Amino acid sequence: ELRCAVAVASLSKANSNIGSSSSHDDSHSQSGEDELSIDRVITTIDTEEREAEYRERAKKKGTVRLPEVRATYEPLAVTFSMKNPLGLEIELMEMQLVASLACNTSGLVHTSEFSAAPKKAEETTSNDLTDEKEEKSWSFHGSVDEFRSPEFLCQLPVNYGSSPEVSSDASSSAIGPDSSNPYFVVTKPSVKMGPNSDARVSLKLCPLAEGDLRICGVRFRLLGEVWMYYRFDLEGPLLQDTRVNRSKRVRGESLILRSKVEQKMPSLKVTIAPDNESTATQQSTTTVLQGQTSRWKLTLSNLGYAPASNILLKTNAPWLNMTPSKHFTDDDVEINGETTIQNEENSPTSFCVGPSGTLMRVPLSKNADHYNPLINILQPGETVDVPIAIRTSGGGRQDFYMLFRYELWSNKSNTVPPSGSSVVPPRHRWARKLLSVPVYPSITMSASLMPSYSNKGEHILSVELMNYRSDRDSELEIYLNKICVASRHFEIRQLLGQVNSGDLSQSFISAQDGNNNLNPVVSPSSLKIGWQERVTLHYLVVPIEAANRLVTFSNLSFSNGSGMVSDSALSKIRSHRYGAQVTDFMCRERAHEVFISTLQSHRLEKEILVAEQEKEGQPRHVSQIRREKTSLPEQGSNVLSSSAASGGQHQSQIVSNSASSLVAAHPTSLASLCPHRGGSNINIICCWSAVVGNECRDVTIKGQHHLRDLLVRPLNKSKGCPLALTAKYKSNLSHNFDNGPLDEAVEITICNRLIETEVEFEFAIIDNSEFDFVGTTSFHCSLTGGDEISVPLQARIYAGGVYNLQSVRLTVPKAGSTAVPYLFPLQWTMIVEDSVA
Repeated sequence: ELRCAVAVASLSKANSNIGSSSSHDDSHSQSGEDELSIDRVITTIDTEEREAEYRERAKKKGTVRLPEVRATYEPLAVTFSMKNPLGLEIELMEMQLVASLACNTSGLVHTSEFSAAPKKAEETTSNDLTDEKEEKSWSFHGSVDEFRSPEFLCQLPVNYGSSPEVSSDASSSAIGPDSSNPYFVVTKPSVKMGPNSDARVSLKLCPLAEGDLRICGVRFRLLGEVWMYYRFDLEGPLLQDTRVNRSKRVRGESLILRSKVEQKMPSLKVTIAPDNESTATQQSTTTVLQGQTSRWKLTLSNLGYAPASNILLKTNAPWLNMTPSKHFTDDDVEINGETTIQNEENSPTSFCVGPSGTLMRVPLSKNADHYNPLINILQPGETVDVPIAIRTSGGGRQDFYMLFRYELWSNKSNTVPPSGSSVVPPRHRWARKLLSVPVYPSITMSASLMPSYSNKGEHILSVELMNYRSDRDSELEIYLNKICVASRHFEIRQLLGQVNSGDLSQSFISAQDGNNNLNPVVSPSSLKIGWQERVTLHYLVVPIEAANRLVTFSNLSFSNGSGMVSDSALSKIRSHRYGAQVTDFMCRERAHEVFISTLQSHRLEKEILVAEQEKEGQPRHVSQIRREKTSLPEQGSNVLSSSAASGGQHQSQIVSNSASSLVAAHPTSLASLCPHRGGSNINIICCWSAVVGNECRDVTIKGQHHLRDLLVRPLNKSKGCPLALTAKYKSNLSHNFDNGPLDEAVEITICNRLIETEVEFEFAIIDNSEFDFVGTTSFHCSLTGGDEISVPLQARIYAGGVYNLQSVRLTVPKAGSTAVPYLFPLQWTMIVEDSVA
């Protein structure tokens, strides 16, 4: 099921943050240190787990047992079994629950357990059956049953006791079935039972007043003449609080049929359905591919009798995205320029709260970009539709969980309490929803980077895609629409001449992508990949010379040669707006991965700590165990800091590099995905479309695949050579060798690809029998992060021909091991012609 521990801790932390800042804007400034700190959320999780263990132990001992808390005007059902031992058919008429409800406010009890006849009728005849139709009835939200006042209802004082005079007092204070103000109402169905048969009956009761409710039994009228009353007798749990109770197997009172009825509460009903007819047609099929994206509509209905507020949604993975309904316009761009986009980059994605990336605030108003407690209220009987986007991932049958938490809204929740007074948290409820979907494979995407040996600082990006569809027998093609790359330090350029015109087909995606027309570079053509076909595309990664405060989106299509955005500010910002929407899922996936990785490391350290304590083999005192449980969150936070630093190079790079930018940026924001400082990564999104079918009907779907945090220049370590090598020379020459050998200038540049680490190396030229190098052919040097050095040499060639000048060997010493030599496979070709020949 849903990871309840993470959900409860995250929701509790979000509740405290939102409640403490209800008088302020819910902008990114609200996401302070408490909300952004993963350590604080994990500490809250530890606290919740300890409290859950304490409640479980108290429940087993029987020391703390409380009845179920229910709300007024909400029906509850009691199901029981009945058996007819007679050899004839009987009809049980007007079956109803027998109960009593004590209201502490009025000091009275309404009960139907006594055989108290109404004042207005002493006997019931066949002529009086028509009067029953005039009896008042009640109906409630979420239920189709009709409720009536129970029979033999009487009104007594709260402390009526069990004296013999109670029966006479009940007769004198009987209310009757025509009462308009009973404390509770019941259903009165009729049941027919055959000879020697069993029946399972479900009766309902709805409290109308606050107080203590106790269900006593069931009453029915046999053959329409005789009233029968059966009292429920349920065994309570075994008491484990004392040694005597354990030895004698003493049982406590059963609280199953007891309830504490409190004020009216909201009741949230959640439904999810496709957003439009095209999506409905699409989702009517049983075929769902990996990475498929679709538009859905989340419908929230308040079936209760009180307003609901502060609705939060927790999912088991970042598969659901709620797009803000309000976007900045072109007028805002012309007035504020890049400031508007910077605020968008730092703001949370999909109304996320907290660092997990799976906890979201559900917007209830159209202008939901700013949180307003007076607007985000769901009134009783009101229904709100929230547009969402869903992206499937994984393989096989996938379960998508949704856990909703909502609070009871009141005017007191918006007022500031006086100083010194305790703040009572508002009452809240939970609602759950589950989607189970079979997911079929679609495509796989991988990418690799290698330094360019021709231009300094540039890299070659190779993206490999393969079609693995298996959802149907034919027409398994996948159409690649475009590739979008998001980075703050690099821009991507398309290498021409890779795709033939015969491999292109008309795109299934219109020029106005989705529900907006913000994309100026949507491709009108797509690259078709057949079943089991593999395609490799190459792109040029070029560093951005000037410091760019905004994230650059390179939209690479298959019909536009350059795939670059126009230089106008308005066009660039429009492309930025569209690219930010494409990366919404990726931003939340990054935040979720960081949070889950840190949480797992923390739990692993806790298990190691417990195992080390058990190895000592000495029994511990009770006070020592309590002291450790009290101080465990602080220890966990300290352990968390060290475990996060050693939890893998890739994870530590993300956390350390984003530390400076997370001061103002939310963990799920675009600025956290592409940090300002210390990062040298790119993020790749492949947008595709396909045709799926079911029941002889083909529909078009869209999807996207992600590759996140692909490092162009590593920070501290590199799997290959940490140095990049380039050369500058003339590739075609003509020389008269009768006058002597040719001396041609060759400039070799060595660059440290690492950003924060100094690299020590040894440069050497390998001897070649065909030509020689004149100059410094061997030396020892050290380069700081991102630094470079140029080595001027003279290539001495003695005859005409084609020569490969690549004769450099770089030896890098490794800490604690032998030095590693590196040879470079790329050829430096020089063609020399003899002018005499």
